[in-house]
Amino acid sequence: MAGFLPSWKNVKEIGNQVLGHGDYQQATDHYSHAIFLAEVCGGASIWELSALYSNRSHSFAKLGFIEQALQDAFHCIEINRNWFKGYWRAGQALKLLHKPQEALQVFSDGCALVNEDDGKNFHTKVDFIVEIVSLSHEIGSWMHLATHVRARDNVWSQLLFCMAKKKKWETLLILLMGTGVFRKESVMFNYQGKFPKISTQKICLTNLIKYCASQADPSFVHLAINLLQHGSKETDITLETGDTPFHAALTIAVRTSNTDLLWHLVNSNPDRVKGVQDARGDTLLHKLAKTLAREPSLLFGDVTSELMEKKAKVSLRLYSQPRSQQRVELGYSGK
Repeated sequence: MAGFLPSWKNVKEIGNQVLGHGDYQQATDHYSHAIFLAEVCGGASIWELSALYSNRSHSFAKLGFIEQALQDAFHCIEINRNWFKGYWRAGQALKLLHKPQEALQVFSDGCALVNEDDGKNFHTKVDFIVEIVSLSHEIGSWMHLATHVRARDNVWSQLLFCMAKKKKWETLLILLMGTGVFRKESVMFNYQGKFPKISTQKICLTNLIKYCASQADPSFVHLAINLLQHGSKETDITLETGDTPFHAALTIAVRTSNTDLLWHLVNSNPDRVKGVQDARGDTLLHKLAKTLAREPSLLFGDVTSELMEKKAKVSLRLYSQPRSQQRVELGYSGK
């Protein structure tokens, strides 16, 4: 009597169960058995067979067998070129094999197959574009991303949020301020740093401001200003417990020699800046004096700052002179 052959579907289901429990070796074995049964006995559609190879690719990758994972991913694509999952598996494997250009091409091809209008695939579209953006930044080529700029605005909004959560500030800067390689009529990118109709309200500025404080590049200051102009919260501008957005912006100004963020806040809130104090009771001038006392090597250069305290206008100027000759001039005008 011939031996009984189990259904490939039942074997696949067992593989899915052990995969869910983290037993990747058992999952790989069951998927291999299911593939054998499906190919020998027949009865599996191209979608079902490609899913088997996709699942085994995933379990191979979890085991660290990246070459085998890539082979299964390519086999999945060969069986069903219209399913994005094979491209996703292949792209992830190529990344692990340190082949970013090949991974970028595969992710781009797969992204084109994802219809973000289908609610189930919305986050899949975002995931693909996140990978395309990250790899484009890594290799310094944005050609592939340019083919996907027609994605829906909510896709781009979620993409920006993902970049912010990952603290990919350099990438976020390029996305929102432009790189000079995109035409002005592009949906998202141009030379003028203007945003498309996307929401940035969910992007918390706290981490970006901390990054700004550690960088001398004023571009990140301009990024913070643009985010504020397009929905991000001013209250997220903070560097330490108890400071105000104004005090945090003042620290940024001292460390980067760029006062644009400070003046953006002052001009946007002329009444609030009067007598504003942090949790220690320090006004902006007190904060500046204490900062320079702690870090005398920090200079404002030849920057003139006009701060409002109550109804008096105070002009403060620090000159770029040797530390022993540094001086502060306070000019008072008011009633």
